[in-house]
Amino acid sequence: MTGVEDVDVLIAAADFSTFVQVLLEQNFKQANSVTNRMQPGVFHFLGNDSDTGTLINIHAYTRILTGDHFLKSWALPLESML
Repeated sequence: MTGVEDVDVLIAAADFSTFVQVLLEQNFKQANSVTNRMQPGVFHFLGNDSDTGTLINIHAYTRILTGDHFLKSWALPLESML
């Protein structure tokens, strides 16, 4: 459990179910955030790198969010440009 950083990925909403299916096939588990606070379009997955034993923490986004707090977050409609 020495995963130092998480992995942030932006997934097209239309491809999200396929993305989740691939993660589940790789034995990832969907997790809740530490505060158990749900943000629309933000999902957490935990998995294990079997070669190194390192924890992999994926934050999957289906939208662009900015801000550091749930009440201060803004959703920016930039996904299609990326």
